[in-house]
Amino acid sequence: MKKQIISTLAALGVALGTAAAPVTDTYAADVPTTDPSSWSDSNPYSTWKLDNNGTLTISGEGDMSFSSTRDEKTNSYIYSPFQGNSKVKKVVIKNGITSISLSAFENCKNLKSISIPNTVTSIGNRAFENCTSLTGIKLPKSVTYIDFNAFRNCTSLKSIDLPEGITNISGSLFYGCKSLKSVTIPKSVTYIEGRAFAHCTALKSVLIPNSVMDFEWDSFFYCPKLTIKCVPGSPAEEYCKSLNKKYKYAMNYAKVTGVKNKSYTGKKVTQSPKVKLGSKTLKKGKYYTLSYKNNIKKGTATLTIKGKGKYTGSISKKFKIA
Repeated sequence: MKKQIISTLAALGVALGTAAAPVTDTYAADVPTTDPSSWSDSNPYSTWKLDNNGTLTISGEGDMSFSSTRDEKTNSYIYSPFQGNSKVKKVVIKNGITSISLSAFENCKNLKSISIPNTVTSIGNRAFENCTSLTGIKLPKSVTYIDFNAFRNCTSLKSIDLPEGITNISGSLFYGCKSLKSVTIPKSVTYIEGRAFAHCTALKSVLIPNSVMDFEWDSFFYCPKLTIKCVPGSPAEEYCKSLNKKYKYAMNYAKVTGVKNKSYTGKKVTQSPKVKLGSKTLKKGKYYTLSYKNNIKKGTATLTIKGKGKYTGSISKKFKIA
């Protein structure tokens, strides 16, 4: 597995905002300590504020990086000043921060939304684990690495857009995300690691491109509603066959040629496309149907090719009528 590139975090995460009713609590770099009113911070340029509405704002340059602190009462380590903080409801990370570190928001059970800038390139191990109120997250295109367990047991997470640029889906990344219903794997991904989507009991659809070459037997362990959508003859199809998993062929990955601009006739304008999925040329009527939008008047028309039977999903092409 790719070596984790994020430094470890620290601080005691039990008392953000314990000062006597300030409008905003502000924290900055400090000497490592186990005092619950202070936080250790290895990045002297980072600051964070938690206001009375539960909005945590993080500013700085470079990695969101801290040094771990041992909790004397539980004899366990605290990796983030925000870890387990029930006051945190919203997180805003400002431009300049380049990583979300180890356990950054782990067990923030009231966290509902987070804004991540396009300066962030990596997300650390357990960064959002057990954030049970988080329903969705938009990751910027700048993110190229997400470490294992990052969204483990985010039980309310319904959707996530994975950015092009990541090359693997790390182990247990979405383990136990029981509200997640569909995922599209980016074409940059080559490997889906063990238990990446294990126990995603509501997961119905995962689109897997040809680029994914390797899986683990338990990558989709106990996903009872899942149908994997892939390309004929792909490693994903072989994976499904070897483990007797449900699968269909995804028209989303079809290559369509022969769609041309047309002359205006005053009548419905049609096309005779050539549709190929994997190495197979598909036959109209047997494997797909055609439908049109705005294909009479001058302007831009849309052709939609929709899968049939074992072929599912659709792909659309536009053409001009002039």
